[in-house]
Amino acid sequence: VYKAVAKSSGAAAQDLKFGSIGPVGIMYEYFVTDKIGLGAELGYSAFNMSYTYESTDINGDPVNYTDSWDFTTIRAMGRINFHFTEDENFDGYGFMSAGYRASTSTFKSTDPDFPSTPTFGGIIPFGFKPGLGLRYFFTENFGLNVELALGTPLLGGGVSAKF
Repeated sequence: VYKAVAKSSGAAAQDLKFGSIGPVGIMYEYFVTDKIGLGAELGYSAFNMSYTYESTDINGDPVNYTDSWDFTTIRAMGRINFHFTEDENFDGYGFMSAGYRASTSTFKSTDPDFPSTPTFGGIIPFGFKPGLGLRYFFTENFGLNVELALGTPLLGGGVSAKF
């Protein structure tokens, strides 16, 4: 992104487009004691940005170039939850997730003086994510949850079900 921003800062970007998916995911937890649950989480997120800008070619003629940036993250982690409430409907917990986390990034440009970069990702596809979560069950088996974490996603929420 810094290359794209630095490159386009001297020219007005046109036809700016953003797109994203997620982050989306699913989590599973099995209680091994009244206070500790073990589980897994799978997650995916993707972001893309593109824009065009006007410049001049080698002959001084006006020309439009297009730049684009794509970023994707995939997670498959184990997790442990530490539950600290004893209310039947309300569940507060701290958690730690660790495991596979891979991110890739690609920058492409039609400007021949600014070549595209190859797709690259992290050197070690490992992630660690600590955080806090809250669940509230409206019925015996269904409720809503929210989590705040140091990782992807930073803030997440969804539907909880217990069986």
